[in-house]
Amino acid sequence: MNRPQTSYAWNDGTALAYQVVGASGPDLLLVPGSVSHLEVLWDEPRVHRFLTRFAGFCRLIIMDPRGLGLSDRLTEIPTLDERVRDLLTVLDAAESEGATLFGNADTGPPCIAAAVSHPERVGGLILCGTYAKASWSNDYPWGWTDEEFADFRQFVRDDWGTTERIATLAPSMASDQAFLQWSATLMRLGASPRAILLLGAMTKAVDVRPLLPQIAVPTLVMHRSGDRINEVDHGRYLADRIPGARWVELPETTSCCGRRHRFDRRRGGGVPHRQSGAGRTDPCHSHGHVHRRRRLDGAGSSARRPGVGRSSRGAQLANTR
Repeated sequence: MNRPQTSYAWNDGTALAYQVVGASGPDLLLVPGSVSHLEVLWDEPRVHRFLTRFAGFCRLIIMDPRGLGLSDRLTEIPTLDERVRDLLTVLDAAESEGATLFGNADTGPPCIAAAVSHPERVGGLILCGTYAKASWSNDYPWGWTDEEFADFRQFVRDDWGTTERIATLAPSMASDQAFLQWSATLMRLGASPRAILLLGAMTKAVDVRPLLPQIAVPTLVMHRSGDRINEVDHGRYLADRIPGARWVELPETTSCCGRRHRFDRRRGGGVPHRQSGAGRTDPCHSHGHVHRRRRLDGAGSSARRPGVGRSSRGAQLANTR
């Protein structure tokens, strides 16, 4: 498949880049997290294969969130309401009456908020490697600490757009020089250092925990057990508090929505969707070699697990999960 055409949707004065791939099946809006550039994404064979497979069973809509890639750059921290309106604006431009939303990392919270505030437009949720709250607190002990956010900011200032730390975050790709160079290119073209610092401040402030019990659409939650950026307890927390959510815990050697083989990016799960009328289908049908873990009872894990690469989480890089 050749690189698809990039179009623009406008939310007031902000231009949002998007692509539409495929013409049949349910609509799915994929909102890449951390760093994105619609045209650079297609240059990596594994990502290309992941997107092509998606487009084989749905009408895939992909967007660059504001501040990233081909969308307008940030001048200030976007609000959650603005980010929700961005999603709906792209759906409108793509002539989609309703879609499943796929959010990962920092795009999970606006997808959650959109599902609660606009259930008539959101038919389902796929939440992969994301969170309801990013920062640490006494009642949320697996969030990023102030020290980790400071490390992240220092990384952006010193090493943004280089291959530093990529191998640490994606050890299975450490010897793949083509992947390392592609990742560094994606960082440079996908976001300026200032934009990433603003997005980091946005991430630190987000908290959509009160919205989770209000989600009334079929939801699939996936997280990698050894995630070096956002600990798996983030995903367990989501699955435990979203009514009827399907929980899939992926092996440590797998990326979200990937296979066990390196970072080959698909086989995570089917698209959650509604039946016509008021009923709902089973949220998802998971395909491929994934390890399912039963959902937690009560509040989930009460403390961090040691030894999950905490010192390297400040380098929050896209597409290295």
